[in-house]
Amino acid sequence: MPDWLVAVESQHAIFGGYTFATPGQAARAVARLSGALAALPGLAAYVSQDTGLPGAQDLPVSVNISGQASAARLLAIAAKMQSAAYASGDFDFVQISPGQPQYQYRLRINRLLAARLGIREADIDEVVSAALSHAQLGQVEVRGDALNVTLALPDRLRPATLLALLVPTAAGTSLPLGTVASLVGEELPNALGSWQGLPSVNIQAQPYAGVAMSRALGTLRRAFAAQPTRDLSFGYSGPSETYREANAQNAKLFAFGLAGLFFLLAAQFRSLRDPFVVIATVPLASLGPLILCLAGGATLNIVTEIALLTVWGLIARQGILFVQVAHEGAALGLPTRAASLRAARLRFRPILMITLALLGGAVPLLLASGPQATIRYDLGAVLATGMGGGFLLSLFAVPALYCLLHRRRHAG
Repeated sequence: MPDWLVAVESQHAIFGGYTFATPGQAARAVARLSGALAALPGLAAYVSQDTGLPGAQDLPVSVNISGQASAARLLAIAAKMQSAAYASGDFDFVQISPGQPQYQYRLRINRLLAARLGIREADIDEVVSAALSHAQLGQVEVRGDALNVTLALPDRLRPATLLALLVPTAAGTSLPLGTVASLVGEELPNALGSWQGLPSVNIQAQPYAGVAMSRALGTLRRAFAAQPTRDLSFGYSGPSETYREANAQNAKLFAFGLAGLFFLLAAQFRSLRDPFVVIATVPLASLGPLILCLAGGATLNIVTEIALLTVWGLIARQGILFVQVAHEGAALGLPTRAASLRAARLRFRPILMITLALLGGAVPLLLASGPQATIRYDLGAVLATGMGGGFLLSLFAVPALYCLLHRRRHAG
């Protein structure tokens, strides 16, 4: 049995969850439960691993379709997008809100005829409401016991049964409701949403493990573009909107930060070549975490981004110290290659000690258990892969790049 279960009657759904000691146990449970639930006929279900981040309780993918169109057309386009999403193999679960239209009845009253027969609308409303709500009409006493008298219609209500209800008239008689009213049936959605002031349909989805958010959103975007939707709009909401906004802001901040770092280093070294040597360490340190995220070993979120910034700062510091020592060797009259090798030998032990210290600090995060274990594991994994990979690659790439950029200057 799950550790907790919650029934949501409005969504006709049940949510449950398990608690595991380590992220590895949770990942294995996700794989087993996904296969077991997928084998159940007539059941739409999905399994996700909670990261513990704030606001990550909803389905990660959420898009909207809106426009001045009928509910039937919006739902039809959403249904085609749902089929395309499943066919792509990127999604474990896709749902449309509101769901498929339900058949509804609308009571149409002939007011002129009702007025001539002396039937008031208030009486019709009272009779229909009492019949549909199982209202209590009163009490009767049978052998000393008080029994409630309740008006109840059959569970499977037919229109003829409702129209046969007796409605009182002003003359004191009763007439069937069908004398002055009729039922009109039509398919209508429960309630269309609103996005940018227009009727909208929302699509939420859970991608398979290892499928990037950008890929999942791109799949839905292409499915929308494949439909005749020139008069409709496609947009993002919830976690997907937050993801896109954060990516746009991060790209701008990264560009400004990189430019600021370049000019700061150029002012420090009084050279436009040396900043390239230091900045080259950033992609080297990003290669390990990038491979880790693509392989599904971690997710890109605010916590892992902070860890990545930490790795960039430490690796860039190593590049700065290398350039300083290399310039000292060049000032002593050493050739570019000899100055670069001298700097690499002198800085190897300090750089190794810093790297080992950070890797040792990441071990408890990798072995974390209990609440928030996933966040701590992602943090430790990014720190370990970024610092380890950056250390190994920078040992060869930084001296080689220094020699490449400074060979003409020292040769002259």
